[in-house]
Amino acid sequence: MKTVCREDYEIYKIPIPIFLRGKKKRSYLIKELEKRHPCFSTLCCFDSRLSLCKGKTFASVAVMDALKLSEYQKKNLTLHFQETGRKFFFVNKKRAVCLFFIFLVFACISFFVLQKLFNSFSYNKIGEEICHIENNVNDEESGEENCNMSEMIFYLLNSIKVCNGKIISGSFESDSGKLIFLVKNCFPENLRENLKQKNFEGDFAVQEISYVENIPVFTLTLSVGKRKMPQEAYSGNLETIRNAVFNHSGLLIRESNETSQIAGSIPQKEIPLFLKELDSIRKKGIVISNWKIEFFTDKMNFTFEISKSDVENFLLVLADFPEIFDLTVPQKSQEIISRKTTLPAIQTKEKLGSVLTKDGKRIVFYRTAQGKIQEVEE
Repeated sequence: MKTVCREDYEIYKIPIPIFLRGKKKRSYLIKELEKRHPCFSTLCCFDSRLSLCKGKTFASVAVMDALKLSEYQKKNLTLHFQETGRKFFFVNKKRAVCLFFIFLVFACISFFVLQKLFNSFSYNKIGEEICHIENNVNDEESGEENCNMSEMIFYLLNSIKVCNGKIISGSFESDSGKLIFLVKNCFPENLRENLKQKNFEGDFAVQEISYVENIPVFTLTLSVGKRKMPQEAYSGNLETIRNAVFNHSGLLIRESNETSQIAGSIPQKEIPLFLKELDSIRKKGIVISNWKIEFFTDKMNFTFEISKSDVENFLLVLADFPEIFDLTVPQKSQEIISRKTTLPAIQTKEKLGSVLTKDGKRIVFYRTAQGKIQEVEE
């Protein structure tokens, strides 16, 4: 690189319309240089570089005597002009094309070598993963299914939000694979229309719509597929759930090691954090396989059944939509709504049959997990 002596050139910064190109640009610069450069004539050579400053386009123009320029160019070096920083003028075009071609060849060779190295590393890594996958095919398929189902539930909850709907209560039964929500303040057709725009692949069932003071209320059932469950309930870690409740200022109502169930309530502001903590507990192998939640004024009531099995219960998805929880209705009013559109309770006992008494009462017989017969009046 050769630095040009300061007395051998002049640099001008000329405003120029951005649309000028080729001969029009050259003619424009010649006219401007005739105004600025003393004795500018055909014996002068000039070269320009465009730049943008404060929203305006300028041409940095270097002017040299033709004889002086030829003396510099005989040395076949790149000319450097001190005031222009990184801008270069009077570049030998043939030399520039040659350098560009060399750079391009070098870049292609580098890319080819790096790609070979990356593929070699990837193949080794994939080989290790294939061995691992072959030993865990069922788990991987289940994980992919859960991922797709979580995305489906996310779109469903988001549609309820978009349609200004509210969730009064919800439940999940791993045995039947049914996710059920009691929804108000929107219509099923509005949800379906919104889901259609999101290319929602699943569908939900709604049997009937009830009205409370002209506000629609309906039970929405989404089939998420049956989840593989262990033969026996897992009661060893009710304490972990209990501590999670206490960590979020919750209240416990009851718990049972016999049925592995725990029930309580969580204040409104703690609900999303509580649901996220339950998901972190699930990753440790303590799973809420069945659940039922109900929203009342400023709180959420819950009933959880614990198991030791790697199943997705979709509680984490709910944590992303606290604005659709109906936390404004008093508990007594909530119970009236629930009577009009009931939610299936968590099935923890086997139903054997029922008998209608003379006075019109219905007695239902169940077999408990311990094999005992239990009577319940409905």
